[in-house]
Amino acid sequence: MKTIEICQVHICDDIKEHALQLESLLQKLDNNISFQITISSAAEDFINQLTSIEQGKTSPWDIIFMDIRLPESDGISLGKKIREICPDSYLIFTTAYAEYAIQGYEASAYRYLLKPVTTDDLLALTSDIQKDLDKKEKILIKEKKNSVYLSLNDILYISAEDKYTIVYTKNNHFISDMSLNKYEEQLGNHGFYRIHRKYLVNIRHHRGIFENKVEISNGTLLSISKSKIKAYQSQIFCYMHKSLV
Repeated sequence: MKTIEICQVHICDDIKEHALQLESLLQKLDNNISFQITISSAAEDFINQLTSIEQGKTSPWDIIFMDIRLPESDGISLGKKIREICPDSYLIFTTAYAEYAIQGYEASAYRYLLKPVTTDDLLALTSDIQKDLDKKEKILIKEKKNSVYLSLNDILYISAEDKYTIVYTKNNHFISDMSLNKYEEQLGNHGFYRIHRKYLVNIRHHRGIFENKVEISNGTLLSISKSKIKAYQSQIFCYMHKSLV
């Protein structure tokens, strides 16, 4: 079981007082975690530090708190860069306005915290991260010769192909004889949505809707039925609401 003992944290906020307040709250948490915290108040400084991580000069952070609206940079683009360079880091967007949270969905943020951040928010966050580390939600995929447990977070989408289905992850795919309807029954309450008779999509990997296509995190475009678009958008909001503290 992986546990948090020493946690490398970076806070990026153009309002220094907010960053210092968050730092103070983290240091005062009574959860047996030692936080080592760095702060940047400008997007340029933050990008330079990300570049150092990308070049292997420094280690990636465990948790990144970033204001979703930075005056010098597009928070969404910066969030995507974070996901590329620090894929295992927990990216936490902070915002004073709940309506801005959806703008950061494309960057696969782990959580959204509404300002002012409270001690209870941070205790809940670190507890959830610990649970996430302790036990990832998994599903058993049965192939003809092998079976494999996959984390739900790793599944991009599932497609129906004639008499079988294909479960796609970022770096692999698995052929299953279980029907897409059965997968929908199992995963419908776990962040998956049927956008088309052929596709069951993991909402965690949603990136955008373009006319009659849904883009997922690896750039794949999947057809979405016109009759499903509004319901799918509603599911995205519902899923985000559960993640919004």
